[in-house]
Amino acid sequence: MLKRNYLGTTISFVLPENQYKGYVVDCTYKFIKHMNKYAVNLWLRRSDISDRLPIGSQGINTQYIASDKENIQNDIENMIEQAANSTFFDEYIERFEYYVKCFNYGNTIFEEKWVN
Repeated sequence: MLKRNYLGTTISFVLPENQYKGYVVDCTYKFIKHMNKYAVNLWLRRSDISDRLPIGSQGINTQYIASDKENIQNDIENMIEQAANSTFFDEYIERFEYYVKCFNYGNTIFEEKWVN
């Protein structure tokens, strides 16, 4: 029998087009009973690429929100909206773009050498 690991519930937010065209933040949250808080993990992705970039593994710890079941989604939305209105996501989007450029460059070299 396989071991199950509940990762939580995920909601997505499209970032403002005038600042972050084509970017989405996926937020996975789950209730941590012994802390009486929700743990929220953030993932950044571009709408035209299926890969997600984990914001949490880039030096930002999991966010813990004191909320209740009825308000957690609104509280997360407020957190993402505040972050989008600041420059919070800029660094992560730059890093994401860098990864994509590196992949495209390496993929071009790979295809020239091994595919053709």
